[in-house]
Amino acid sequence: MIEKPAGRGRADAAVHAGDFGFFGEGSASSSRTLRLYRAMSVTPSSCASASARQVHKTIDQYSDQELDRIVEWIVSDGLLRTDEEIICDIFKELPFQRLGSRIRERLLNVVQSSRRRQRRE
Repeated sequence: MIEKPAGRGRADAAVHAGDFGFFGEGSASSSRTLRLYRAMSVTPSSCASASARQVHKTIDQYSDQELDRIVEWIVSDGLLRTDEEIICDIFKELPFQRLGSRIRERLLNVVQSSRRRQRRE
């Protein structure tokens, strides 16, 4: 059984390893289970500290530190995610309607920067 770490603002959850396709990787049902599990997870916007975050009109108005804090919160549950999944999760926390090329590029830079820092630690 794999357990999500507690105490970081997300709901505790325990999931059987078989649900994620560890035993029979790549099956459609394991992929669907993972998507459903992530959809049911508590998101940063439901966290009290996230609601206190300042909202800006453009991606350029967000500092790297603000975006880094969002990345840190998203990855704090210990789930492995691709860069693209992290970008999508960050985008959900921002007030923008469309994930355009400028926003995607900025978020990708923040995610890559965060991964480099994690490797050094």
